[in-house]
Amino acid sequence: MKKIWICAVIAVTVIFVGCTSTTTTQNGNLIPTAKQVSQKQKDEVYALVKGNNYLRIGELNEAINQYQIAYNINPTNIETLNQIGVLYGESGNFSKSQDYLNKAYVLDKTNEETLYNLSYLYYIQKNYSVANSYIIQIQPQDYSKLILKLKFALSIKNQNYEVSYGTFNTLLKYNDVLSPTEYNQYIIVLKKIGKSSEVYPFLVTLNKTFSNNEAITLYFADYFISNGAYSNAGALLKEYGLKNGYTDAILLKLSIVTYDQKNYIQALNYLSLVSKSGQYNQEILVQKIAIYTAMGQTQKAKELKQILGVSYESTN
Repeated sequence: MKKIWICAVIAVTVIFVGCTSTTTTQNGNLIPTAKQVSQKQKDEVYALVKGNNYLRIGELNEAINQYQIAYNINPTNIETLNQIGVLYGESGNFSKSQDYLNKAYVLDKTNEETLYNLSYLYYIQKNYSVANSYIIQIQPQDYSKLILKLKFALSIKNQNYEVSYGTFNTLLKYNDVLSPTEYNQYIIVLKKIGKSSEVYPFLVTLNKTFSNNEAITLYFADYFISNGAYSNAGALLKEYGLKNGYTDAILLKLSIVTYDQKNYIQALNYLSLVSKSGQYNQEILVQKIAIYTAMGQTQKAKELKQILGVSYESTN
């Protein structure tokens, strides 16, 4: 799972300085529009604003210092506690991160931001059971895409595959592209819970929904290749290329498909269309080496291996 905390610039309410001001209503009565505030409240807001400004420019230590000043003034502000906990977590100081997040948890055991951050803190430390104990406390009505992604990742780690299945299907309702790793994990889940028959329909739906997405196309092609359906993989890749252009990644995958079909000349032809900057990409070179080796052109394979920094003799 990509490293993501729930952390944002704290929203600060503007506090009017000085006496209560008034305005006139239509009936002529005067009503207050701002209230007198204490100096402590002003100081807290000032520290939060400074902390936000430091955070925006990436000065994490200075941001933490300012948020701690705000915390010392008002130790019951859950947003401030979460902010400090997250920033300590980002800097790798997990004990301090846990300390501040626990303070927030004691104040409100139902706050989804705190529960998520505590869960994520334990997740990155690979304490998946404790991480799960926090994520399951979040009520379904409070689920966001970020919370669902962490819940899915944890269910995989804890081998709760039925939970993984339900969580992933809820995630799909957001209609956003997820990572290839997450799609692959879902396919593993389908196989684990005896729903292998759902794999192909899932990929078909995915490809229709994101037909212009290169990563999805490549992932679907890999599925066809792994099942020996080379003509399906080739047709899918060509369709994408005609609609969106033949990128280096699409050309490489087409080369792999035709190579697996032992059509080595065509496999080389696809690689010849790779962009000038991509010609010396490691994956491209490895594919060329495989093709030349299969064709018996060992000298060309040797030259390419030397470009890769691997001697021909040491690998044969």
